[in-house]
Amino acid sequence: MFLEMKASIGHRFAPPERAELFEPRSSINFTSLRDAQLDVGRLSVALSVFDDKARQPTDADLARVLKGSFVFWNELKERIESRFTPLTFEWGFAGKAYGWGLRLKHKKRAILYMTPCEGYFLASFALGEKAVQAAHKANLPSSILKTIDSARKYAEGRGVRLKVTSARDVRNIEKLAVIKMLT
Repeated sequence: MFLEMKASIGHRFAPPERAELFEPRSSINFTSLRDAQLDVGRLSVALSVFDDKARQPTDADLARVLKGSFVFWNELKERIESRFTPLTFEWGFAGKAYGWGLRLKHKKRAILYMTPCEGYFLASFALGEKAVQAAHKANLPSSILKTIDSARKYAEGRGVRLKVTSARDVRNIEKLAVIKMLT
């Protein structure tokens, strides 16, 4: 993921779902330089905390990095697996900009992607327009609906990334996965 850098003071440099973490105090605002690289006027930060292609994350790595959210990582996997069998889990490295992520697939269809970050993880979907309409009827929190509505549209659907840090988040992600698979 590339975040464009602006020269002027006061611009935010965050994806919409993390904008609240960044306050306009200087010309460059971010939470950590751990994975940052300067690349001809662009700031590249790996989406996943695991950005070494040679080393696929283990459960021990996930527990260390996710901390308290590791239980939610496992709970989401279990909930999706109980709804969609057979389910396969595929680790993939999508490049230095994205790092390692886990894809949950039912037969040949991707249900969602899980991206480990420091202390939380992201659940990502490609939601078609029917799924977007169904999500609005599904009693989901307005913050999730805003994220869906503002997500960029691709041929596969809207690319939606949601931060997961609680059991409530897991239930909402599960609800979205069901909506996606039924539409």
